[in-house]
Amino acid sequence: MKNFVKSIKMLRYGLQVKMQLILTLAFFVLGIVFELTMSRVDSGSIISGLYLAISGVYVFQLMMSSSVSTLVQTSSLKRGLQTVHPVIFTTLTTLLTYTIFVCIRVVRINKMGGKDFDESTLNASKGIIAVGLMAALLLVYMGICYKLFIVSIVILCIGVVAIMLMGNISLVSRVFDFANDMSLTSIIALGYGCIIVGGLLCRLFMGLLYRRSIDMLAVRTALRQASLK
Repeated sequence: MKNFVKSIKMLRYGLQVKMQLILTLAFFVLGIVFELTMSRVDSGSIISGLYLAISGVYVFQLMMSSSVSTLVQTSSLKRGLQTVHPVIFTTLTTLLTYTIFVCIRVVRINKMGGKDFDESTLNASKGIIAVGLMAALLLVYMGICYKLFIVSIVILCIGVVAIMLMGNISLVSRVFDFANDMSLTSIIALGYGCIIVGGLLCRLFMGLLYRRSIDMLAVRTALRQASLK
């Protein structure tokens, strides 16, 4: 626990902290604005949830960038910073932003008449699962990208395209037909389950790839410079 707290405190030493925080805030605000202003016709869209999911995983980059300094490389914090701590903290922040998305969407669904009122409210409910899958995919991507960049990009692209198609209003009902008879509570629980599984897979991949050198294709110029200090 002490090392985990130290890892969180080290976020301030991550590269481009201000820029990362600005981007996190921007995605967070855009996600909320899009969800609040979404029309009934677009009720099944997951764009707002995607932005909120991205804002939840941005902290992962700060922890990884703070782990490449020479000081950390020779300390007991190294393994935790490159395997366990980013996963725990990022999973928690992702669950937080997902909860905000779910709360707003549930209010919208209830105002429209409830999950089973019509096709629009049903699609809006199914979008909750799609966003959970998207958040899980982002966690898996983060667990791989710093060590196998090309592989992670391929996985991310395939996954994003697939989930965006599933989240498309014209396709969502057919893809998520299994959720037709599920309660809204069960749908939400499934979304949370997806994120938790994504966090576990992220931890698994980071552990398996721990001894592999950081893939320089995955890092920015600033991160490359930090690794040479």
